[in-house]
Amino acid sequence: MRLKTLLTADAQLDIQQAAFWYKKQSSGLGIEFVKSVRQAIKSIRNTPFGFTTRVGNLRAIPLNRFPYLLYYQIDEKDCLIIVFAILHSHRNPAYTQKRLPD
Repeated sequence: MRLKTLLTADAQLDIQQAAFWYKKQSSGLGIEFVKSVRQAIKSIRNTPFGFTTRVGNLRAIPLNRFPYLLYYQIDEKDCLIIVFAILHSHRNPAYTQKRLPD
């Protein structure tokens, strides 16, 4: 089964904000962050059920090199990977819970 990827508006904003912050820290680091997100999505496509269920039916995959988790859900009916958020792994758990769908 080949899955397509859908990033919610919140997930897209998460990527933009984190990439901008990393870009300000060091030249090229923002681009590396985006590459890490793309690599995580590629890993999900290869093994969609291979990552831990964290909240409800949402799964999470850690990004390489960055302390972030990419939260996603698999919609088998529509052959979709829905990315809901890319959140710093050291954030307050209450914030993370609030950002994710029920």
